Amino acid sequence: MRDFIINSLENEPILVTRSTAKIVWLGGTPLVSFQAKTKKGITRERAQLTFFTKRESFDITTEGEKAEWLIHILEQLKIGAEPLLAYAQIKADYETHFEDFELFWVSKPINTLREQGLLVL
Repeated sequence: MRDFIINSLENEPILVTRSTAKIVWLGGTPLVSFQAKTKKGITRERAQLTFFTKRESFDITTEGEKAEWLIHILEQLKIGAEPLLAYAQIKADYETHFEDFELFWVSKPINTLREQGLLVL
């Protein structure tokens, strides 16, 4: 009980998103740069997505194929796009290409996007 406040502040809450929640992206389309990284003889493509706001810019980095998927989905999540996509639809689309959407959904790049205008309604 003595460290309750410190523990509460240090521990991130587990995000549970309803399957019917609508997802909206308030930001714009990013600039993308692809890079090949080789580690232990394995080459992987990484992508850096640079987003611009009125006051600043921010970057996220992810795997190349996932970056292409994310850019495509963000276009569909912009205000005015019809129909609004639900979390379950985005998850199903992701899982046709990749595995473990929940892990991706709580990743650092997605958390950064949430801080910058990815809304879960």
